[in-house]
Amino acid sequence: AEWSPDTQEFVLHTPSDRAAKNWISQGFVAELGVVIADLRVKGKSHGPHPFLMKLRDGPGGALLSGIRVEDMGTKTVANDLDNARVWFDGVRLPKSSLLNKYADIVDDAYVQVGRERMRIEVIGQRLLTGRMAIAEAA
Repeated sequence: AEWSPDTQEFVLHTPSDRAAKNWISQGFVAELGVVIADLRVKGKSHGPHPFLMKLRDGPGGALLSGIRVEDMGTKTVANDLDNARVWFDGVRLPKSSLLNKYADIVDDAYVQVGRERMRIEVIGQRLLTGRMAIAEAA
C-alpha cells in the first residue's frame, strides 16, 4: 500500500499473480476485510500493516473497482468454505483505512505511535486472539 501525498490516500496494488492474497473462511463472499499489506511512504517500505477496507458494494453486491476474487477451488477438506485468492489493481483507500494503533501517516510521513513498533507478530497475535474469542463464544 503506497501512500499518495497528492490524494491523501493509500494505493493498494498486487504486483503479480504470485502476490495475490489467500483468504480463508468466506473470502469469496466477504463485504469487508482487513488486508495486510506492505506500507510504503516516499518509496520506503515500513513492513506489513493492516488496512480495513470495503470489498463489495453492500451485502451480496458487486466487487468494487480494482478488486478481483477467485475461488481457491477444491480442497482436501472443508469445501463448504468460500476460500479465495484476492488481487488489487490500483485500489484507493482513504487514510482512515489504516488501522493505526501502532503507526500513522502525519504530514505525509510515517510515524510510529507509542513505544511498540508494528510487527507481523503483533498482527498474528491479534488474529489468533480473535479466532480464539469467536471459538469460545460459539
